[in-house]
Amino acid sequence: MPDKAVVHVERTAVYVALSYCDYSDPREITAYWRVSKTVRDPYRPRFPQHGDMLRKTDCVGGMMHYFGDGYSLYFPSNMRAERIETREVPCPKVRKSVETRYHNGRWEKYLKTSGWVDVE
Repeated sequence: MPDKAVVHVERTAVYVALSYCDYSDPREITAYWRVSKTVRDPYRPRFPQHGDMLRKTDCVGGMMHYFGDGYSLYFPSNMRAERIETREVPCPKVRKSVETRYHNGRWEKYLKTSGWVDVE
């Protein structure tokens, strides 16, 4: 399940970029799907802007539907992502003597009093 969905605008196309953290390796994976249809809200017409946050609403007639502020974006649900990028997620800074691990999609540190807790 994606952690976030944002609009990615390039010169010739608009993409829905879905990002999530890998559960076993410290990396973030972003998949880009080209938008095939854009519908603007007649009461608040607005074009998608790069970096806009999106909400997934449903899958309608074989099209994935993501809703932004004043517009809706659609792409075929059976289509593969055009591009997939991976980015390493570095370990946050902790004291040298503290043990850390990457577990279930997040960094954790070991505290003698509490056990494994999320790194803040």
